[in-house]
Amino acid sequence: MSSTPTSNSPTASSRQNYQWIQKVYVSLDDYDRQILEESGLTTSEYRTLAILDQQEGERLTAISERLLVSKSTITRVIDGLEERSWVKRIPDPHDRRALRVVLTPRGVEERKRISNTHQQALNQVFHQLEEREQNELRMILSSLFEILQDSLNGNHSPTLEQNRSKSD
Repeated sequence: MSSTPTSNSPTASSRQNYQWIQKVYVSLDDYDRQILEESGLTTSEYRTLAILDQQEGERLTAISERLLVSKSTITRVIDGLEERSWVKRIPDPHDRRALRVVLTPRGVEERKRISNTHQQALNQVFHQLEEREQNELRMILSSLFEILQDSLNGNHSPTLEQNRSKSD
């Protein structure tokens, strides 16, 4: 018996699904880069603006964890946004050694403007799918997200556990 998966085997199907998701992710990321470049932003800067507020803000460590980027990367991102006067660092009321990052009024305005432009661009892409297709896509992605979150939180599926025990 051959160990190479056939095109209709579960292994080949999983690999193809993963490859399609990866292609879509890379394409969306590239699309975002092009849209945001018109506003002079990187995707990291945009994602950072998206999670901040004007009142409490976020600690740099929390921002880097939420965006899955290094602390040095998020420091550079915040420095750039601070130079534009879109964010500012404030003392953390719960920890005198720490700082929090909050949006400035100008940052709120810019985030709104850029978010509107970004949303219009996404609408142009996703409205090419029929409403039924969009609903199906959301359901499938939501299910996949829940499965991945369970797996990341240690709630492995029986298939993962079976594969582990076979390799031991």
